[in-house]
Amino acid sequence: MGLEEAAKAWYDKWADQCPLIAFIRPRNIRDAGLSLYSRLHNIRNGSNWLWPVAWFDLFPVLIDLPHLQLNNSSDKLIWKDNNASIILFSTWGVWNIIRKREQEVPWYKIVWFSQCILCHSFLMWLILQRKLKTQDQMMRWGGGGNLNMRLLCCSLCQRGPDSHNHLFFECDFSQQVWSGVKGLAGMSNVSEKLEDIMDWLMVRAKSRSVRSVIGRLLVAATTYYVWQ
Repeated sequence: MGLEEAAKAWYDKWADQCPLIAFIRPRNIRDAGLSLYSRLHNIRNGSNWLWPVAWFDLFPVLIDLPHLQLNNSSDKLIWKDNNASIILFSTWGVWNIIRKREQEVPWYKIVWFSQCILCHSFLMWLILQRKLKTQDQMMRWGGGGNLNMRLLCCSLCQRGPDSHNHLFFECDFSQQVWSGVKGLAGMSNVSEKLEDIMDWLMVRAKSRSVRSVIGRLLVAATTYYVWQ
């Protein structure tokens, strides 16, 4: 549907002076034999406007209406980007322009990929940034003499404070979990150290192979349930 058929004559902003209803009253429209529901093509005859000549005196703004050159092509939603270039509108394009940009991290393909499970990937994102509230992190917040040291032990193995490296997968409990599942992704020779696991995934992160996808899914799921 083109602009002439789609645009509402009185209510849409099809020119800088619009909407016309802002200064032409409904009574004036009805007295002129026109409809409040008119589309743009209903008030034009070629390049001529169909409203009364007297309206040019009553509503001088009509004199400044542009001479529209319309065709039957479909409407397009456009906008100006941050370079003031007029481009087709898309939500992806808008987000890509207005979002805050940081330097790309090398591990992003390990975390975010089309087959990922979002809650698992979100936890992986926190892990790789060392943002989980593990006990080694909480110790840095201090606590003075009121800090209960008995609480600072891994809840899975009870062998000292936990940490990102300890929980994933050096703890006795998580190490057993990792040993039981890593063969499913062809990672039998990968150690239980988080750095070694990430190194193995990093090499294959951009691959779309089944082994690469399963490896990333497996590590993310395992870390998620160990954390739970």
